[in-house]
Amino acid sequence: MKSVLFPAFAGALLAMSGAALADTPVSALTDLNVRAGPGPQYPVIGVLAAGQSATLRGCIEGSKWCTIAEGGGNGWVYSDYVA
Repeated sequence: MKSVLFPAFAGALLAMSGAALADTPVSALTDLNVRAGPGPQYPVIGVLAAGQSATLRGCIEGSKWCTIAEGGGNGWVYSDYVA
């Protein structure tokens, strides 16, 4: 279990240390997978429907992966698909 939690925890720390657009409202440009961590190797934990809004919490510096808050939960999205 530690091996699964550590990458997610490390990703969260990177997000907080990098350049961020903290607590910025965004909306999905298309149906968008929300993942458990910052990358396609993490499982999909939800979907942000096209036009659906969420709150951008921060992004990893030098990366296009950002964490969002929506519906009482948090997840990761690829920033090319939100505006």
